[in-house]
Amino acid sequence: MSVMGSDGVAIEHVVRFAGVSGVTVGFSAAVDGSRPDPGAGKKTGGIRESREDGKAMWDFALHGTKVVVVP
Repeated sequence: MSVMGSDGVAIEHVVRFAGVSGVTVGFSAAVDGSRPDPGAGKKTGGIRESREDGKAMWDFALHGTKVVVVP
């Protein structure tokens, strides 16, 4: 199953972990494997992963799992 990302790309394996100023922040994988253009200037709140990494995160991060994001 996939949903539409805020950038108009179909995404799957959405793992949300925060919300900032009304923007939901989380990990997702584009069904077509694409990644947003970082220079586009649009804040999507999504951290785009490969489909393989998205599936691994989806399988690992059950509801209530602590997620720590490091730069």
